Amino acid sequence: MGITEIKDYAYPNARIRAMKSHLLDRKDFERACRIDSLSSFVGFLEDNGYVNLLDIKEMEYTQNLIEENLLMHLIDNYKKIYELSHKRARNFMYERIMRHEISAIKCIINSK
Repeated sequence: MGITEIKDYAYPNARIRAMKSHLLDRKDFERACRIDSLSSFVGFLEDNGYVNLLDIKEMEYTQNLIEENLLMHLIDNYKKIYELSHKRARNFMYERIMRHEISAIKCIINSK
């Protein structure tokens, strides 16, 4: 791989690594598994960087609504990565995004 090819991937790689630092780690997942109520789980997510994601009134919390929001957040992240990707990687990223977008649409339809 030449210098120009490496340079094409340096910025996207740095941005993706920065995004990765915001993900929940194993200990966070273990803590989340021990939470016994939906409102406590939403509080846990809000405390761990998902404040804007779950912009829902407390009385409206449902499992389906939270799943929809998490899935849409995932798709938004894939779209950000797609925008950062070099042209050669975009076909692969497009297929990944479409797979999740179809799942999101199914989830929304099933929740209605």
